[in-house]
Amino acid sequence: RVLAASRMDAIERALDGVDDIDALVTDGVYMSTTIMHRLCATALASASTPLEEIHLKLVKLRDDARRAAASASARAATNAAAMESSERAVRDIARATAGRTRDALCAELARARRRAELAMEALVLETSSASARARRRADALDDLADIAECVIAFASHGREKAVRLACGGVFVDADRTAEAASLARRALECLARVDTSGCDATNGGDVARIIRQSMSALEEYCDDKENALLRAFDDALAAANVDAMSTAVNALWTFNDGASVVSRYIASRAMFISHDSIEEALAVRNIVERAVITGESDSRAETIYCAFYENIRDMLSREFRTIAGAFGDRANVVLSALVRRVAEQRVSDIIETLLSTELKTIDSLRQRLSFTSLTLSELEKTNGLIRELAKDDENVQLIMGADFFGEACTSLVDDECSCLDLAPDDDALLSASADEDRAIDVLCTNYEEAMRRCAICLDVTALDRASATLTQTILSRVLRLSKRRVNDAIVATTASSTRFDATTSIDDANTQTFQPLLRTAQCIGTWLKRAQHVTGASDAFASVRDELSRNMSTVFDAVAERAVHLIDVKLRVYQHSTDFASHDAACLAERETDACKVVMSVLDGVAALAKRALEATNADALLDEIAERFYALIFMHVCRFKYSTTGAVQLKLDLSAYVQWTCAHVKDVSILGRFKALAGRANVLVVGDESLDSLVRDLTDGSEYIHELDMLVKLRLTALPSISKAK
Repeated sequence: RVLAASRMDAIERALDGVDDIDALVTDGVYMSTTIMHRLCATALASASTPLEEIHLKLVKLRDDARRAAASASARAATNAAAMESSERAVRDIARATAGRTRDALCAELARARRRAELAMEALVLETSSASARARRRADALDDLADIAECVIAFASHGREKAVRLACGGVFVDADRTAEAASLARRALECLARVDTSGCDATNGGDVARIIRQSMSALEEYCDDKENALLRAFDDALAAANVDAMSTAVNALWTFNDGASVVSRYIASRAMFISHDSIEEALAVRNIVERAVITGESDSRAETIYCAFYENIRDMLSREFRTIAGAFGDRANVVLSALVRRVAEQRVSDIIETLLSTELKTIDSLRQRLSFTSLTLSELEKTNGLIRELAKDDENVQLIMGADFFGEACTSLVDDECSCLDLAPDDDALLSASADEDRAIDVLCTNYEEAMRRCAICLDVTALDRASATLTQTILSRVLRLSKRRVNDAIVATTASSTRFDATTSIDDANTQTFQPLLRTAQCIGTWLKRAQHVTGASDAFASVRDELSRNMSTVFDAVAERAVHLIDVKLRVYQHSTDFASHDAACLAERETDACKVVMSVLDGVAALAKRALEATNADALLDEIAERFYALIFMHVCRFKYSTTGAVQLKLDLSAYVQWTCAHVKDVSILGRFKALAGRANVLVVGDESLDSLVRDLTDGSEYIHELDMLVKLRLTALPSISKAK
């Protein structure tokens, strides 16, 4: 730092008394050294101790160190002789003593030997921290002197002679090329800092001229030397002379950390310049483009594609053997640069073709997805070889899929999601000829294959994100397919349900209407379970389960509505007013009406079908829905007729049959209670006039269905005032 602060003043004062710069050449190295000492003395003028005194102290320290070393060597020799004599004496004594005494003496001898060794080691250590600092300062001064001598030599008009003699002839010694190059580079760095400090504007004159001349000459020297070494490297590479290559590399590494020689070596590789390699890359690009455009799977194309990456791995293995011999411990630096060039020139173009080719059909997407997965798999194999060659050096470049397909390989995940969502299309999955479970089988298989491909290419964090995205995709498609399946089933059975009449048997109704709807509900439940099992996702199923439950409810509503519609059709045909209008006590009924029997056959048939086709919980939900709708229908049906006492007894028998069916098949106790209450309220049609008021009062206490009771009372053949008016 002191030198940097006073460099220009020092150079000016050092050149005082020199009339002609050519005198420097005449005086040779002696004058150069003298000027250097003046520079150093001026640079250190601000220090408290003159340079001459420092030099004398260094000389004294050196002499003291030499005398101390000589004295220590003499003492060490004396101590060694004494120790050898002592050892002989001890051995003699030990042989004459008992075993226990001998062991103790041997141990003491070992400790004495160790103390002597430690003492001798201490003799060769630094005498003090002050001497160490003085030595480091002397080394720095020597380095400074070499740089100053180099600068002045290259600034001289008679540069050839001055350069030849400068710094002990290092610039003309072929065996010291690396040392000369390093010194020239350090001198250039010093001059570059001086040149940017603005000294040219403030000082001018010979000092600025010397700096410019020296920089120009040093740059020319470095360029010439570097080019010569590169030519020597090329010759050695062509002759496969590893030793000569290594020598040139060691020298070239001092110029720019080996950038030029590494670039020269990589640029000369056949993989990047040979006609065959260029043709191979072009052929692979054409194969990829054709496969994506046509969407046709071709095992031969995949074989050629994999062979392309296998050739890259073979090349890396061969080249690394040469690299290790020529570059030594710098081999991984060259390997990293070589891998980077492979990624940029060989791999990048292929992947760009893969990602930029237009997708014309869903098969095109499948082919791009297939080649993307194949690419990532081959890159992982290549990276495995690179790690093996570099001995797991983390600084070595790898060919990362994220560099081409986006962070966490988003391009791959997006294609996987698109393929999972679109292939095969919905029409193919839900075609009439397709097996009912085919849709979910295909989706689950595609999901598992997508996850396997992602697991090969992604790390744990990225794989978790991909899994969440793919899970959401498959669940969304299951929902979409289930909605379409429900809508298709409802539309397909609408026509058959509109044709229900008195002649429609329960078997026909089941086959044409109820079975297709219940199969749809069954499929929805199966799809939900399969999707949950294959994805293993529980959190994501909350909203999906709710949506599928709504789809299931839509199916149940359709079944219940059409079952009740069939019952209504049959009641209208088979139930007659005469069934409930008879006043003849001798005709008191003992069995249900024919209409009731027909209704019971429909209810029993639907219940049996529901329990066969659905899980228990779903079957119970469906039968509860049917019972609730049936209650509304049967109450309206009761209100269609007038009832005599005998007819009311017949109605009670029919209602009792409906209550029994409800008890057998309905789980909702509120619905069951409504049927039982209806059967109880029907007693207002049975009792005589004298008991009616009392019964009405009993039935109306706390009842929620006063209006129903009022309507039933009005159905007696002997009509009475309404309950509300009576109260």
